[in-house]
Amino acid sequence: MRSSGVVQGLKSLASKLHPQLPLTARESNILLNTLTSSFRKHLDEIHPTGAEEETKSATKGVKEGARAPVRIHRVRSAAASADDHLVKLLTNPLLARRGRENVLDYDTAKVELAKSSSKDPIGLLERYQEKGAASVRIAELCLEAVQQVLHGLSADEKQRYIESTEPGRRALRWLLDSKAYETDQFWNSQNGVFAKEVSKFILLEGREENLWHWIALDLVMTPGPGIEPVGAMSPEQRLVRYAWRSHVLEAIVSYKLNGNPRDLFKSVNGLRHSDESLNAAIDVYIRACELKLSADRESHLYFTPLRATYQLVTKAIKAGGRLRAGIDVEKFNQLHNLSKHTLNPTKVQLAFYRDYVQAELQLWHPKGRRPLPIYQCFRHHKELFPSVIGGQRSVQAKFRFRVAMIRTIARAIHELRLQGHPKEAAELNGIALDGFPEFADVSSKYLAGLQHIERLEREDPDGAESEPPSIGFMRLGSFSPTW
Repeated sequence: MRSSGVVQGLKSLASKLHPQLPLTARESNILLNTLTSSFRKHLDEIHPTGAEEETKSATKGVKEGARAPVRIHRVRSAAASADDHLVKLLTNPLLARRGRENVLDYDTAKVELAKSSSKDPIGLLERYQEKGAASVRIAELCLEAVQQVLHGLSADEKQRYIESTEPGRRALRWLLDSKAYETDQFWNSQNGVFAKEVSKFILLEGREENLWHWIALDLVMTPGPGIEPVGAMSPEQRLVRYAWRSHVLEAIVSYKLNGNPRDLFKSVNGLRHSDESLNAAIDVYIRACELKLSADRESHLYFTPLRATYQLVTKAIKAGGRLRAGIDVEKFNQLHNLSKHTLNPTKVQLAFYRDYVQAELQLWHPKGRRPLPIYQCFRHHKELFPSVIGGQRSVQAKFRFRVAMIRTIARAIHELRLQGHPKEAAELNGIALDGFPEFADVSSKYLAGLQHIERLEREDPDGAESEPPSIGFMRLGSFSPTW
């Protein structure tokens, strides 16, 4: 017993020091052929073929020959049964490449990319496609490897590399030509990695229109066991099904907001964007809404998710806490009017969310803050507080919801007082106290921060922007409930 334990320990240590490398394609084929030959040999021993039995029977006596037809019939039946069994095994969808993730191919690709000094990782994806071994996860590996190549290059070298190798165009062409979008790896991609990374490279290649054509395609997963046809899905399920479009739109907005188009791989959160960039980002949201509204309610385009795109645009508008007077007023008004299309049409509290989203944006109007819409929204919907907060999916979502709501109400009350609406400010304060017991303490800290910022703005109108200090929970740039 002790000896076997030592052996097992040594084996475990050896496996850690010298982990097994994945088999090469040649080794995999040899192993598969060996297993198949062994399996057929055992089948032949148990279920001999009809031809062999007929030969054996012809060499035997007359008495044996008299019984041969019956035996041959039985042997042929057995052989046919064995052949049918083999066919079922070899054609079982669970064993097919598209029906499962091929871990061997993925691990082999990972090793090849790590060892290779190639400057064209997408070439590996194309070679794997020729062997029928490519997958979305391997494509994600290759796109990540492209980023690693770029890290060591200057800005000009990055641009020349992208223009010469076209990683985005080639990866997207692979997805569409191979129909890899029908696999669960594409639909269940964690955080939409493939869609986001492909979009970034396509934008850097100067092919934005290709992304809009991609968004307009009705890419769906082929119905199968456990997969409903798109037409049978609920509206909420269909929004999830087309989540990849949201990732593409987010990439386009980030590209518009980023001050350095040659370096799209840094976060745009918290950055101060130019007025030109903000107007361009608003245009992306408007175009996406127009595409959505150009179709009827049964069209796949109508179920294009827009919430994340809207939040990215409005967060950029609010960055720093100061109004952006350089934003085009007409574009801002379009953004305001189209904001209701970010909402999930199945939510019971749709009326409140629609009014709240539009009213909250008015606090950031380039021509001046407009607090009356917030007052009117909460006055009209004050009875919905419990159901609205309770409708959030998680404790964290409920917490963030409350914080964002308190900040919005506190700012609106402050602006109502400044603009000569003390009665409305008092009424809104009372509604907030009924809905949020912690409102008085939290809002007083937030208002102190707002007043501090206003003093800085009066002293230095063109100075660096800043946001009010944390109100004891977390810093939130925008309202982000789970609509």
